[in-house]
Amino acid sequence: MKYTLLSILSVLMLILASCATTPPAPAESSEQQNTPKEQPSAPRVSAVEKTKETIPVQIPQGTEAEKNANEENLEQQNLEENSVWVIDADKLEIVQKIPVGRTPSDVAITPNGYYAAVTNGGDNTLTIIDLTSNRVLSTIEVGAKPKAVTFVPISDLVVVANIDEGSLSVVNLTSQSVDSTIPVSKRPSSLTASPEGKYVFVTSSGEDIIEKVNLFIKRATGKAKVGEVPIAITQTNDKEKIFVANERSGGISVIDGVDMSRKKKFDIIVGAQPRALTVGAHDEEVYVVNKGDGMLSVIDTQKYTVEKQLNVGISPVSITFAEGIGTSGRIFVADAKANTVVAIDRHSWQVIRSIPVGKNPVALAGTKNKLLVVNQGEED
Repeated sequence: MKYTLLSILSVLMLILASCATTPPAPAESSEQQNTPKEQPSAPRVSAVEKTKETIPVQIPQGTEAEKNANEENLEQQNLEENSVWVIDADKLEIVQKIPVGRTPSDVAITPNGYYAAVTNGGDNTLTIIDLTSNRVLSTIEVGAKPKAVTFVPISDLVVVANIDEGSLSVVNLTSQSVDSTIPVSKRPSSLTASPEGKYVFVTSSGEDIIEKVNLFIKRATGKAKVGEVPIAITQTNDKEKIFVANERSGGISVIDGVDMSRKKKFDIIVGAQPRALTVGAHDEEVYVVNKGDGMLSVIDTQKYTVEKQLNVGISPVSITFAEGIGTSGRIFVADAKANTVVAIDRHSWQVIRSIPVGKNPVALAGTKNKLLVVNQGEED
């Protein structure tokens, strides 16, 4: 009995001990046993935030900013041709580049220096430029392939020579339209207006003549035979003498501006392919540039002789003056192949500077303080 009670007490003590211990955790499934336990880590960063922090922002191709940059670069390239550049005649610096029509060939400036007109042979138009702001005012349709232009003194008229149709377009600046069209001889290539504004003298490179056109009755009233392929013309301020550059025959013809007779029987020989000419101060000299040999010649208007010559470049095709530095002034010559304008001191006969310009500069015009350069681009 003693041993029985002891046995019962032992069993009770074992039961009580087992009840006091923590129950075992439930057994894990095989899937839970194979999954690694998650370790504590730093707060997560979203995918968008991570991208902002680690990947630099790139402008995709074809964005608006890129298109604008490309257009600006293209515009600057285009201003190398089909343009007029404005140069400060004192500082000899480029101050403005003005786009005009296709294949521009000539430029003229009003006597007061306020406006310029540019012929555009590639699209049969005339561009009018305001020189106070250096901006295009208007573009006017004229005849077929306008080649040359001149302003008519004491009027609001501009006359354009249309080389492909043998006509002159008389443009009214006030109405910005063509007032009349005057037929002339074949291939009119250059022109100049008389000081009183009644006549225009026109070279006909197709017939080797010049014509005197009366703007009041709108027809030619006289003509004179000159050398082969007359391509440029100028006159003295007293209207007595007309000087014509004949590209093929290499001489300068001198014609009486009143009766259209020959002032000098034979042409004045200046060199290979005289291309442009202009009268100097006080009608005493005529300056001629030769495309074929790069020479600038000075002709005495009384003796009809070449007084001096200077090599000015590879292919000079235009010449003008500007009075921007007091009374001395400067001579400017455009070199079509070198793409430069050469500035020459009129008195010392020294080259001051060679100014890089656009492609194929073919025409110049000067005022008191400005020089205009026509950059044609591809040859006409």
